[in-house]
Amino acid sequence: MKLLFTSVLLCMTMPAFLCSIAGMKTRITQRGIDFFTKASQIRAMLPDIPDVIDSTEISVLGKVDYRVHGITITDLKLFPRSILAIDQEVGGLMWKAQELQVALSGKWSFDTHSLIPISDSGSVTVKVVVNSSPFKLQLGTDSEGRLSIKQAVSGCHFTVGLVDIELSGGKEWLYNVFETNVEDMIKNAANDQICAVVEKLIREDLASALSSMEVLAPIVPEVANLDLSLLSDPAVDSYIDLLHKGEVVDVVNSVHGDIQGSPLPSDSDNERMFYLWLTDYTLNSAGFALESTDYLQYTLTQAEIPEDSSFVLNTSAYELGLLLPQVSRVYPNMEVQCRIAPTGPPSFTLTEDGAEIRVVTNIELIISGDNATPKTVITLENNLELSLVLTVREAAVFWDVKTFSCETSLIESEVEDFDFVIVESAIKFACHAFIKQYIKDMGTEGVPVPDIPGTIAMTNLSVVHGNGYLKMGFDLKG
Repeated sequence: MKLLFTSVLLCMTMPAFLCSIAGMKTRITQRGIDFFTKASQIRAMLPDIPDVIDSTEISVLGKVDYRVHGITITDLKLFPRSILAIDQEVGGLMWKAQELQVALSGKWSFDTHSLIPISDSGSVTVKVVVNSSPFKLQLGTDSEGRLSIKQAVSGCHFTVGLVDIELSGGKEWLYNVFETNVEDMIKNAANDQICAVVEKLIREDLASALSSMEVLAPIVPEVANLDLSLLSDPAVDSYIDLLHKGEVVDVVNSVHGDIQGSPLPSDSDNERMFYLWLTDYTLNSAGFALESTDYLQYTLTQAEIPEDSSFVLNTSAYELGLLLPQVSRVYPNMEVQCRIAPTGPPSFTLTEDGAEIRVVTNIELIISGDNATPKTVITLENNLELSLVLTVREAAVFWDVKTFSCETSLIESEVEDFDFVIVESAIKFACHAFIKQYIKDMGTEGVPVPDIPGTIAMTNLSVVHGNGYLKMGFDLKG
């Protein structure tokens, strides 16, 4: 039971982003709830059943020590099918299961303490029917932005209506007497304890599991985290919506950028099991966080060149001599480094036509010698802009490069008569031949959606482009 409720509530905080505007929104529909509460999923989530070792008094036999082990659930049926329903009036979930039918099998053995000790063993099958009445879970948000149980109104009424035990493999007259006593014992113990167990699972165990959930998800370990804390209590309609802060912040300084977000439009789509809205606010906060930590900076040195390559980062090398003849003449036989760093955070704009990305970087050519202080001799600015259109097929995300431009300008040069035209043409060629082609190839190959532990897989993925957001819907199977 604990795993059932925890799985349902945790799936609403999936995967899934300081302002009152949500950077992300996740939605779970009734079909999503039903997926996690169908009998096959519940059976897969149930823990192993421990061995039962106990003793009882039987009039004919006296004290009997018994053991039931190797217990497995062979069948589980739920009535009605939607046993956990989204309820707008409750503001959360309502347990509606009226009857649970459980079948188990295992091994048994017993020993008596009568004048003539008797031992026996064999196999056992058990059929249990549990009847229950509805109880309610009102969902809320705690002070840290975690999903919480705001109120649990259980009015718990779980009763074991039928216990049918069949023992086999031993002396028939003995276990016919024995099984009647065990049936009554199971029924009485369950009726006394099951409500107390359910109350503890909800009010203590489930509440504890939710309160210990991390609201910061690493997107780049030890560099940047995604803040998934909730901005408000869940909004409950025929589905449950969760509004996440959705801001990416750097781990060390937690600096917040001056990034504006836009409200998400109203949307009542509930065809899929789950939905995720991702806004450009989240993407731009990620760009700000990564740029502020220098994560996006890169310096190309000779150490980064493969050992089997003939290319040498030296002003007197053949390749650099052709590309930068003035530099080679003024600064002969000097080591070269190329430093690439953004001049500001990358910019992301989501529109109905796709995703637009703009990155402006400075490219610095730095020379150094044995006894010379490193010196920046050329500084260029490169403006890279592209737009992508995303699609989904099967369990992967694909994209097409709709537009691509790469413009370079000269900012500063320590070399007289520097021929910028040659360098500009070389950079533009490299942008289109390598960067653009690499992005296109990745989009054609596709990026698989993250795997879900176990045998569950995503299916029926959909993507909708909107102004300021990207909406993804999906079902689960398994």
